[in-house]
Formats: sequence, structure tokens, C-alpha cells
Amino acid sequence: MDSRCFFVYYVVNLKLGTENVSLRQGKEMRKPGKKKKDGRIILQASGILFGMMLVTILVSATVLFSVTLKRVEDKFRSEKEMVMQAVKKSFEYITASDSLLNYWTEHLDEIANPKDLKIEDYNSLLDQMTEEIAGISEKLGLTAPTYIVVGRDLTDEQFQSLSPEEQRIMANYMYLVSIYVLLSLQDEEGRLSVSYFTEDHLFPGQSFVLGSSTDAEGFPRHGELRPYNPGKNPVIERLYREPESNGVLEYAWYSGKLCVVGHVPIVANGEVRAVYTMIEEVDSVLVETMNSVGVFCLVLIIGLLLTGVIVMIFFRRKLFRPIVRIQEDIRDYTTTWDSKALTEKLTEERPPNEVGKLSDDIVVLSDKIDGYVEEIVASAKKRERIEAELDVASKVQMGMLPTEFPTFPEHKGFGLFACMTPAKEVGGDLYDFYLIDPDHLVLVVGDVSDKGVPAALFMARVKALVKSAFQHGHKNPAQVLFEVNNQMCAGNDECMFVTMWIGILELSTGNLLCSNAGHEYPALGKAGKDFCLYKDTHGIPVGLMPESLYQDYTLTLQTGDVLFVYTDGVPEAHNPEGDMFMEEGMLAALNAASDREPKALVESTSRAVAAFAAGRDAFDDITMLCIRV
Repeated sequence: MDSRCFFVYYVVNLKLGTENVSLRQGKEMRKPGKKKKDGRIILQASGILFGMMLVTILVSATVLFSVTLKRVEDKFRSEKEMVMQAVKKSFEYITASDSLLNYWTEHLDEIANPKDLKIEDYNSLLDQMTEEIAGISEKLGLTAPTYIVVGRDLTDEQFQSLSPEEQRIMANYMYLVSIYVLLSLQDEEGRLSVSYFTEDHLFPGQSFVLGSSTDAEGFPRHGELRPYNPGKNPVIERLYREPESNGVLEYAWYSGKLCVVGHVPIVANGEVRAVYTMIEEVDSVLVETMNSVGVFCLVLIIGLLLTGVIVMIFFRRKLFRPIVRIQEDIRDYTTTWDSKALTEKLTEERPPNEVGKLSDDIVVLSDKIDGYVEEIVASAKKRERIEAELDVASKVQMGMLPTEFPTFPEHKGFGLFACMTPAKEVGGDLYDFYLIDPDHLVLVVGDVSDKGVPAALFMARVKALVKSAFQHGHKNPAQVLFEVNNQMCAGNDECMFVTMWIGILELSTGNLLCSNAGHEYPALGKAGKDFCLYKDTHGIPVGLMPESLYQDYTLTLQTGDVLFVYTDGVPEAHNPEGDMFMEEGMLAALNAASDREPKALVESTSRAVAAFAAGRDAFDDITMLCIRV
């Protein structure tokens, strides 16, 4: 049952005053399972909105952090690579690098190695040595006593030709020049150093730190000889093997902090003679990135919160409140069932949006519900009238059947009991018994092909015709069936028929003259023996073919013999699994009875059929007639 039909049905029941269906039952019919707790839609929508906001913030922050970090790193690489290339070009112009390096490493104590001096201090030192360098440059034939000219034009041979004192002055001058160049290239936060290799084989065992801009732990210092372990510094080894390399960026730890480290090879005469190293802490990059992310997230959160508040206010005014009003109007309607008042309220409060269209649909639905209610009320009244008529018909039908037992108390030579249980309000089965004279008892059992009212009318006509035939003097069951069949075939446009068994018991002798018109085999239980089916000859059911002939046969019932006649509702009773009771089940029930009195046998068989059906509705009418002599 869908929700609309249930709603209409509930309305009808309320108006009829029956109230046999509740809203709780309707919910279970529409949607079985565990009942969910109701929640306000505004709270549900708010939860969804704020959940989306949280996800948006997290995703945006992650993307922004990644993009910012990548941009800062790319900027760092670009700026530092420019500095490293400048350092590389500045130091490669020194022609006498081999002689100078050998002198620096052999005379560490004689080289001026100032600490913590700014670039202006180095300018002052270089200016103080200008006069001495000018004399040496003039002696060597150099054009101008500047560090660029000296570095470019001074050869190893010229340096070797100088006196020890002149070599010391020139080596100190070039050492200060190198540090000056290094300091002029560093930025505010960077750490710079240049390390020269001191041997000529493939990978030198030590290097000379020409200059350094920091005294940080683990970082090269001025004038320091540092061992190089190829296994611990593969980057330096790779740079040494690849003179054409433009440098390498890597991450390393210095003074307990993560740093970006850049290395650039300095080439002389086609060989890597030195490595310029630049270091910058990543902390500054992270701080910059986190600041950007924090500002963005703050702005995003404020924007989303304001947007969410505005959206929720809008939804509350334009959606939630109108829906709540519609809900209240419908609740009032289910109390008063006044569709006119509902229409006025919904029309007056109609908003100009989809909720307004919903109101229009509810108005149309309420009008249709009124129509449905009127139709169903009329149908219910009609159904009640029909049910009342069927109840009267059922009582009339049962009144047509003999129900008082014992029927013939003056005759002590036999016992008789019969019953009929219809599958519907009225049934199509029949049974009858009556005396046509003091010594002859007529027994009739029949089963009409249909059920309900048509079968009941057909049954009533057949019963009357059979009794009329016997009252007109017929004492032959086959002849009675012949006449009744011809009368029932006339005008039987619906092709209905009835199976019948008729017997005439001669009370003085116990002879039972019988005829069977397509009916079930009777069950015969001889005195002291089990019941078994008596397979008599079947004729054509009554009402199918006119002029059909039927055959009589005779049973002799002795004292203690029992005859059980029934309709197919007994063997064809079904259980919930779809199995049938069958004749075997019926015979078992008859044989299991401890009392062979007719009433006891009929009642025990009825109980056996009911137990087998296990609550399943009867498939067909059930009729039983039992006689004992």
C-alpha cells in the first residue's frame, strides 16, 4: 500500500468512526525497519554546510601551503643560482690559483685571517696594501695594481719568480681579495664559503677553506683544512667528476636546523679546483609560508562563516519557515478535515518559489482526497450492505441444510451426522437427508464447481430439484440424477456443474442403493476394520451434458458399518508449504479415531484438517456426511 492510498484509507476510517488503522502502522507499512529519530532540517543543513566549510578550509590550506612552498623554493633556487654562478665566474679568473693555493695551505700561520670583519673592513685592508702591490705589479709588468688585473694576469711562473716576502704580500692580498669577493656576494641570511682542493688526483683527501661568512657549527671556517670523505659527501664527489655541472641544490642539517645547501664547482684548467657552498635555513621559508597560509585561512574562515550565516538566514526565511507553516496547516487539516480552510491558508501564505508550487500541489491533492474519500465512503457503505446481505444469505443457506441431530430420534437403527464449512461467506457444497417413506432414507452430498453466491444459488436449485424428484415417487438415484441433469443443463449459460453422490438406504435390510455423478469416492469402514475408499463408477457431473446416463450400485451395510461421504475440500486442503491433505490423510484421521460414532468421526476429521492447514485459509468448501448402522 503506497503512502497516498494509506492516507486516503486512514481518512475514510476516521470519518466512518472505525479507526482500525493507525499512523504508526502506516509508517511500518511504508518503511519497515528501525525507526529513525526526527531532526530539524535547519540543523541538518547547518551541519552539512559547516562540514563543507571545514573540508574547503583544509583542502585550500593544503593546496596553498604546497603552492607557496614550491614558489618560495623556486625563488630561492633562482636567486641562489644567480649568486653561485657569479661566485664561480669571480673565482675562476684567478690564473695562479695553484701556486696561491699551495702557498696558503703551506703558510697558514703567515696569512692574514681576520675574523668577524665586514666588507668595509676588507676594503680598508686592501687599500693599505695597494702601495706594496703596485710595486710588485710594476716589477712583474702588470698594467694596473687592481685585484681584477692581478688575479687575471698573475701566472704561476710569475708568482714563483717573486721573493719570499713578495710572495707573502701577494698571497695575503689575493686571500683578502677572495674573501672580499665572497662577502660582496652573500645576502643578509645566507652562509657562504669557498673550499679549494689541495691535491690533483681524482678526488682529493682534503680541501682548504678560502673564506667563510659564518662561524656556525659544522660550517667551514676561514683558513681551515677539511678532510673530504667521498662516501659521506657524494654531492661533492659528483661535482668533482662533472666540471661542466652548473651546481646542485640539496637539503642538509646545520646547527640542528634544516637548511637548503647549494654547491657550485669552480673550474681551473678544465679541472674542478674548488667548490663554492651556499647555505640558507629553511625556517625563513616555513615562516613565510605559514604566515601566508594563516592569513589565507583566516580570511577564508571569516568569508565562509559570513556566507554560511547569510545562506542560513536566507534559507530560514525563504524555505524553512514556509515549509514549517505548510506542515502546521497539514496537521490542522488531518484534525479538522476541512479542505476549504487548508486551501485558504496555503493560498494566503503562498511564497513565489518552489515552496509555493508545493502548496499548490497540496491544494490539488486535498481536493482529490475529498473525492477519494467520498468514493471510498460510498464504496464502504456498499460493501457493508453487501456483507450484511451475504451474512443473511449465509444464514439462509445454512437454514436450508439440516442441522439438528439426531434428526430422526424415532429410528434407533442408524446414527447420522453432517456439516458444511464454506470457504467464503456462502458456499457451493450441499448435503441433505430425509425419509421418503418410513423405511427409506435419502442421503445427498454435492459440490458445485464455483464458490460464493453463484455456487450457493446453483446449489439451492439442485437441492430443490433432487428433493422434488424423490417427492414425485422416484426411488432410483440414477433416474433422479438423469432428470435433475437435464433440468440443470437447460439455460446453463455459465456452464456451471455439480458433482453429486446420492444414496437410498433401506432401513429394514441395510441395503444402500447409490449413484455417483463425478463425485469423490466414499469411504467405507466395515465393523472392526479400517476405512478404505469404495471406488464406485463415476458418471458425468450434473449440468454439463443433457441426456447423460447414470449407473446405480448397491452397498450392504451391516451392524457397525460406517459410510463417510465428503467433498473435495477435505483431501485438497493445503498447508503453508503447499502440500495437500489427500485421501491418505483423511483415511488416517478416520482410522485414528477411537470413537466411530458419526459425530465423533466428523469432528475428529475436521480437527485433523485444521491442524494440517496450520492457519492457512481454506481452499474450498468442506462438507462431510457420516452414517452408521
